[in-house]
Formats: sequence, structure tokens, C-alpha cells
Amino acid sequence: MDSIIKNIWCVSYVDGEQRVILFTTDEKFTQLTRKEASGMEIYTKLNGIEVSVINNDNLEVALIAITGSQPVWVAVVDDFTTKTFSDEFTEWLENNYRDYLINHKDKIFSSNSLGVYSLKSNPTNNPANTKLTVNFKEMKMESPEIGRLVRTFYPGLSAQYRTSRNMVSLKCCLNNLQVSFLC
Repeated sequence: MDSIIKNIWCVSYVDGEQRVILFTTDEKFTQLTRKEASGMEIYTKLNGIEVSVINNDNLEVALIAITGSQPVWVAVVDDFTTKTFSDEFTEWLENNYRDYLINHKDKIFSSNSLGVYSLKSNPTNNPANTKLTVNFKEMKMESPEIGRLVRTFYPGLSAQYRTSRNMVSLKCCLNNLQVSFLC
């Protein structure tokens, strides 16, 4: 028996006073519905917040901290393949990228001089013994494969408030939360 695989599309739209959710296998229906225009939208991102709780003797008894993530480096080799770097390569990329931003950003250089860094991996950690070459000016990886470099991180706290004629939404994301009690 042959199995048939079909894409199922989900569309949400307003019809009078009701919100309708439509499931369809016809993609053209997704084009027919209009997106609701926002009446107001507020978006905020905070990299970190720390709150210190002290007692009557001015001694800290608790610490509440919200922090962002460490940077994540990804290589986009083609439109469908992404590669996340190991911890060793990520640390090396971040250190050299910071060095590039601090020391070399304002200087004019060719892609073969400043801004191009190489790392030969430790043979015990990587049996292929690959050499990683990146160009921070163009944000691309030149070897072992050619691809685009993407550096992202997630903020400690982000919030989005959005209103439209038929909807009110609030979205909050908390990345890292640390609560410490000190004795």
C-alpha cells in the first residue's frame, strides 16, 4: 500500500465576531486571508536584570538574576544545511570575533589579511583534523566548507504586547533565571 504525503495548511482569520481556524491541503487559501493590522505593538528586550535582597544589617540574603544566553555560532552551508559549532570552535570564534571588533573594525583590510582567522583543531577531539578558516568582515566560513556565518544570542527577557481590532496578545520569554539564597 502506497502512502500519500500531503502538506496541511492552517489559517486563522476573523469572520464577523468569530475567529475561524481553517485546515486545508490547498495552499492558495493561505494567500487569500489577510493579516490583521496591529493597532499598537510594543516590543522590548533586556539582556539582563539583577535584583539583590538585603536585610536590616545591609547584608545580601538573596540574589535574583535574569541573564541572556552565550552567543551561538552557526554555519549556513547551503539553503537547507546548517552546522552548529562545537564548544571548542564556538569559544575560538567568539574570542577572535571580539578581537576583530575591538582591534580591526575601523581599519581597511583585504580578506586575506586582517579579519581572516584559522584554527587547526586538536587531533584528539576531531579525527578529521579539520582546519577552520573564517572571514569576519564578510561573515563567512572559507574552509573546510564555504558558508555564511551567523552569530545569535537570546536576550534574558523579551516581551511583546500587540493589539488589533479583534485580538490582544502578550508574549514573554525568559531565558536564564537564577535565584541564589546566601547564608
